[in-house]
Amino acid sequence: MRLGLIDLGSNTVKLALYQIQGTQFTPLDFQARFVKILNYIEGDRLSPEGVQRLVEVLVEYQEICREKAIEQLECFSTASLRQITNQAQVIAQVRQQTGITIHPISGEQEAYYNLLGMRLTAKEDSFLGQDLGGGSTQLFTWLEGKPGPSESFFLGALKMKQQFVTGELPTRQEARAIQQKAREVLESAKAFDGLSFSTLYLMGGSARLLKRLLHAPEGRISAAELEALKERYLEHPGQAKEEILAADPGRLVTCVPGMLVILTVIGLFGVETVQISSSSVREGLLLDWIHRHT
Repeated sequence: MRLGLIDLGSNTVKLALYQIQGTQFTPLDFQARFVKILNYIEGDRLSPEGVQRLVEVLVEYQEICREKAIEQLECFSTASLRQITNQAQVIAQVRQQTGITIHPISGEQEAYYNLLGMRLTAKEDSFLGQDLGGGSTQLFTWLEGKPGPSESFFLGALKMKQQFVTGELPTRQEARAIQQKAREVLESAKAFDGLSFSTLYLMGGSARLLKRLLHAPEGRISAAELEALKERYLEHPGQAKEEILAADPGRLVTCVPGMLVILTVIGLFGVETVQISSSSVREGLLLDWIHRHT
């Protein structure tokens, strides 16, 4: 059968199409739109304009699914709708206007799906994984062949930009504030105390952008390379803007804040190498869906 998954994130809304045969799946197509849902949250509610923008993208994706003969379409939301107080009303309005039901997943569920997806590419007996999104970041571990501690934090790239950055790119002072905040939040998670990893497996759109910016086609970069890129971008914001716009214009304002969160994780866990993964939360959710339906 042909299945479509809509991933409603805080920065982007993505559509992934798959051919499923038994317990195996093959990617067919992938689409992403920069909706930046967090920009439409006023107080703790998603604004009517935000709901309408969401509906527009979902209707566009429905048309793509019809063209591709998709038999079933599933939609889930991550941190984008996790904290809003009008979540139920938003889901009802979207269902009324499009027929699509949004299934919100918790931070714990997201970290679990991240782990499932990462195990497609990370084969070690123990590893540390991170999924950096627009509204949150998930840390998850696999220790000696079984799931270890995992947690979701509201340390997304777009969220950090909104909270600390006044212009398009952070100043050095704003960068320090982002890393201080990230360090405080991450150090409060005592479940990770005493753990260290030489390699960090990284997933998410911001991670894939770093692979292009650092010219690493295999997705393997050193912590030192990433730190040097951060320093260069803070020292030369004009050059940073030019390079980010050339690589991925939609991530101009989230690239450096996201990089700062990643570097904070690197420092806390003693990471030496970062491996950018092609897996995502979507593959983890897809594996779970296949398991439940077979």
